[in-house]
Amino acid sequence: AQKNDVEGQTQALDAARQLEPANVEVQRASAISHALNNDVATAEEQLAAADPSSPDSQAAAGIIASLKGDAEDAAKKLQSAIAANTSIQNEALTRLGLLLMEQGNYGEALARLNDASTKDPNNDTARYFRALCLERQKLSAQALSEYDAMSQKQGAYQSRAAIAAARLYLAQQNADRALQILGRVPPPSGTESAELETVRGRANMVLNDIESAHAAFRKAIAADAAYAPAHLEVGLLLVQRQEISEGVRELERYLDLVDATEPDAGASQVGALVDQLQR
Repeated sequence: AQKNDVEGQTQALDAARQLEPANVEVQRASAISHALNNDVATAEEQLAAADPSSPDSQAAAGIIASLKGDAEDAAKKLQSAIAANTSIQNEALTRLGLLLMEQGNYGEALARLNDASTKDPNNDTARYFRALCLERQKLSAQALSEYDAMSQKQGAYQSRAAIAAARLYLAQQNADRALQILGRVPPPSGTESAELETVRGRANMVLNDIESAHAAFRKAIAADAAYAPAHLEVGLLLVQRQEISEGVRELERYLDLVDATEPDAGASQVGALVDQLQR
């Protein structure tokens, strides 16, 4: 459900609960709605007044556990709710899929997200993370097909899907297609905008359009000055153009921002380059 739909449903159920405080079904439905709205305290309070053994109560308890960071308990409760055919089956399948992804279990996560997206083709959360599972399992062609399709549809994941599709097209050295994908989505904001502009800049670099690439990287930094990859890209570009002092500043900014423990960060290599340039 969309955020506004869930909020409206929550308000309606709160009103119904005031009218029928002894109605266990209303209590449980209200608890589920508050859980979906990330309101843990209210959801727990209302769930305590409902039958805890019912499939819907198990599903609500699983969502609450996931919001509290107890992945093991959340997965156990959600699996029980799904097996017992909870009335919020789609939401439970999606949440369980996301939990399994966090645990690195992409095969089982994919199965759950497949079920969720099959039951509801408009479940964009399930579709997007299903594509991410496919990508993590090196099924790039299938992932790209899903990302590409989602990038053409308005929704919460349109920009993220376009960015993911563009990255995969760049891996295929298809920079023109990457730029086409990025150019057809509404401009996002904040970090998502920084990410999109950085990928756009990389595509322009592949096409040897250095000025467009530089402009894109600068737009990325303007959108989110703490987005490390944009500083890395503009720093490397400036060094390539022999603008060494400014390039080094950008590379040092990258090192300040990036998590050096990330395997793909390349922090030691960038640090070595900075040392070499400063000699």
